[in-house]
Parts: sequence; structure tokens; C-alpha cells
Amino acid sequence: MNLRTKFLWNMIILISLLVVGYTGYHLYSIYEKKIELWDTYNIETTGTDKDLSIKVRSLEDRLLAQAMYKFKVKNIPTDLTKVIAIDGADFANYGVSSLRFSAGITGNKQYAIAQFREQTIKVSIGDSLAGGVVENISSTMVVFLKDGERIKHLLTPKLD
Repeated sequence: MNLRTKFLWNMIILISLLVVGYTGYHLYSIYEKKIELWDTYNIETTGTDKDLSIKVRSLEDRLLAQAMYKFKVKNIPTDLTKVIAIDGADFANYGVSSLRFSAGITGNKQYAIAQFREQTIKVSIGDSLAGGVVENISSTMVVFLKDGERIKHLLTPKLD
């Protein structure tokens, strides 16, 4: 064997030993990390991950806030009585929702005639209708309490 071939074999053996040493060290560090993670897994009980529990709690709070949110439109955009002016008549608050009151009957017991979902219903004070309660009935106005807001339905338009 000449000197050149001997040098090549020695270089190949040296490089092989370095690669085997590096690979062994790398595999040993992976093994140590696996043992550390396995020990952590065995110690930790399911559901105690703090980051996950904080995230879940914040998502549940947001969901609850969205469930509690009530969207109410104060001014109905399609109500043309706010735009169209008719001489001598003020139709503001004249029952622009799907619930309309058309007459108030006063006597021993006060009644009002309401139209709701294409049905005519006779209601008295304290009756619930359309998610609200009738609070007061007079010959010119019905006071309706819905979602904590008092809505006054005029039974006849105001004439000036």
C-alpha cells in the first residue's frame, strides 16, 4: 500500500469516527429530551395546562358576552313616517313595529286591541305580548314595556 492510499483510508476512518460521534451525541440529546417530556407527562394531570386553561376561559367569557348581547334598533331605518310629512298630522311613534295597537277601551277594566303576526288580540294591563308587557291603557295611548324600555304607542295620530 502506498502512502497516498494509506492517507485516504486514514481520512475516511477519521471522518467516519467524527460522524458517528456527532450522531451519537445528537441522538443522546434527543433521548434526554424525550425522557424529560415523558416525566413531565407522567407528573402532569390532564387539563392542568395553564396556557390552555387561560385561553379556554377567555373564549368562554367572549362566548357568554356574545350570548348576552341584545341588538336593538332605536330608530327603524325603514319607517317612512319619520320622512314623509303630511300636513297637520304627526305620525311619530304611531306603532311602526310588527306589533300595533289600534284602540283603547276604558271602563271598569281597560282593554286595548292589538295586531300581532296578523292576529287581532284583545289585551289588558299586565298581559304579555311580543316579548313585552302592557303597562297602561288609555283611550289615546298604550304603554308597552319591552326589554326594560317603555314604548308609548299612540292610538290616534296627533293633529296640530
